[in-house]
Amino acid sequence: MKDMAAYLENAFRDTPYDDVLLRFERELLDDYNALCARVREAGLRDENVIFDLFLSDHRDLPGEYAAYRKAALKKKREKATHSFLVKATPVYYLVMIAVYLGVSFLTQDWRRSWLIIIGFVTVWVDTVGMTLILELAAKRRLFHPVARVLLALSVMMTTVLVYLVGLILFRIPRFWVVFPAGVCLMYCADAVFARLTGQKLRIINDLIYIPAAAPMIYVTLAGARLIPWHPGWLIVPLSVIADLGLILGKVLENRKYRYRPEEDA
Repeated sequence: MKDMAAYLENAFRDTPYDDVLLRFERELLDDYNALCARVREAGLRDENVIFDLFLSDHRDLPGEYAAYRKAALKKKREKATHSFLVKATPVYYLVMIAVYLGVSFLTQDWRRSWLIIIGFVTVWVDTVGMTLILELAAKRRLFHPVARVLLALSVMMTTVLVYLVGLILFRIPRFWVVFPAGVCLMYCADAVFARLTGQKLRIINDLIYIPAAAPMIYVTLAGARLIPWHPGWLIVPLSVIADLGLILGKVLENRKYRYRPEEDA
């Protein structure tokens, strides 16, 4: 154990020493100790052989430590973020109540000041949601469906806030079009998430979302009077054509990279 400790100390002599390196070295020493116990139980007691066996499992200690440090610092940041959110949430909501009551008493506009509460809650939901989404996206794909649900909820929560502000504060006519636009944005956000996280079946998402988003785009543009209702409805059948084009492009792409032994011959 003394020889191994000296070896590790020499291996990391140029590495800044901190608690992460200390934990890494302790885990290596524990692994070495466990290996010694197993090998000696099997009847092999040559220290040099045991040492070589250990090094064969850890051929790249600097690279192994770099990966370990990256994971440890990431876990430490996540823990600090969670702690900050837990401590800051009560303070945040106290500030929300103070701002709401202060603005309401100063303006006496109680009929619209309640939007302050909706705004504060939406910002909190989006902040916590995006924090969890980023963490879940970096984990195994088992957790990705949860992240996609949180992403959809964040988009729709923000859509509701935008709608209420536009309708109540600015009285924008035909502002109901924000809702179909929000649904379309939710589809787009989920498609981007699937692509960034390398979902294997993201092509199926695209094939579903294109015709699903087309009616939302049509209603949004026509409702806002940016296009006429007729023949604007052609957006919907055109989305089916776009799906067929996507399928054709994928087939051609797969044919391009298909291995053909006869060509090599």
